[in-house]
This record gives sequence, C-alpha cells and structure tokens, in this order.
Amino acid sequence: MAEKDIKWSAPEFQHYEKSANWYLASLAVAALLLIFALWQRNILFAVFIVIAEILFLKMGRQLPHQMDFRLSNLGIEIGGKKSYSYDDLAGFATRRLDQHEDGLSELILKRKRHFSTYVKVLFPTKHSDELRVFINKYLPEIEYEDSLVEHLAKLLKF
Repeated sequence: MAEKDIKWSAPEFQHYEKSANWYLASLAVAALLLIFALWQRNILFAVFIVIAEILFLKMGRQLPHQMDFRLSNLGIEIGGKKSYSYDDLAGFATRRLDQHEDGLSELILKRKRHFSTYVKVLFPTKHSDELRVFINKYLPEIEYEDSLVEHLAKLLKF
C-alpha cells in the first residue's frame, strides 16, 4: 500500500521587510563605489556598479510567490514543475526560521552531485514532525551549516 503524500503551500523564499534606510544604505554604498570607479577611470567597473545596483534594488523589492509542494514516495515536487527523486539526494536537514508555531521552517536537501547547491524548501512549522518522519524513511538526516554567502544574504536581508 502506497503511503499518503504530504502536500503544502508556502512562499518561494523567506521575505524580509526592508526599510527606507536599507534602500538609502544600498544607494550610498553604490555611490561610493561609483565615485571610486570614476576616480580610477574604470568606466567598465562604473557601468557594472550601476547595473548591479539596479538589479540589487529590484531583487530587494521582489515578493515571493506562493508555491505548492508535494512529498511522495518517489521524491519531492516543487511547484508542479521541478522534482527531485530520492535517488538524486544524499540527505536532508530541517530548521526553524522563526519561533512562532504558525511560522515557517526550512527543509534542506543535499544533492548527490558534486559542486551542486542545496535545495531549500519552506514549509509550515506545524508540519515539521510529520515531514521529518516521512522523509527519514528515504533519506538520512544530515548536519547543515550556513555558508558565508548565506550569512551575508541574511545580513543584507535577502
């Protein structure tokens, strides 16, 4: 008898509210870098700074889309478009993103391929135990530690 799938809906990524000061600080750093680039007469770097700042501000304003997820005996399906079978995964970890019971937690899936990024999926914290028991039948639980880039992204509220 096939086990019942676990389905949930969650945001695509964790969103951080950004104040006007966040935007002003970003513009100030970009302006300083732009002045430095122009002082060095490095036009290519100056153009890069302008493009990077435009993208940084645009990405900072982006709101997450609500996505549907499904965990089955075959693997995990993300948004009905992307799926990962357990054969392609080496392990999983979970962690709470906030202390509220109705908040979000994160499922982190380690892929078997070398030089591959982790797959991270948000889920409602109230489903944490159910999800963990289910996926532990197919994958071992692993230790996970944030990378330097992830620490910087949290610091920058991304």
